[in-house]
Amino acid sequence: MNKDKKSQEMNRREFMTLSLLGTSATLLSSSSLADAIQQYAAAHRDFPEPVFRVLGRTGMKISVVSFGAMLTPEPEVLKIAFDHGVNYVDTAR
Repeated sequence: MNKDKKSQEMNRREFMTLSLLGTSATLLSSSSLADAIQQYAAAHRDFPEPVFRVLGRTGMKISVVSFGAMLTPEPEVLKIAFDHGVNYVDTAR
């Protein structure tokens, strides 16, 4: 394969990026998608009872399911997690 032809080919990363951007643009332009997302967000869900374990020798009981929140800008996400028993939030990088 010559150098000119290889420079014109698309690599896997470029293909995935362009595919994702195209799909996202198509989906986000649809008002029916926005309606579906709002209905899904408003639907009632049953959450399982939280399971707790003792953290080492501290005696603290923390939830088995924890939350990584370094890049979570919406406080509602954390509120829902706390409301459903999550009591360990990792905010480190």
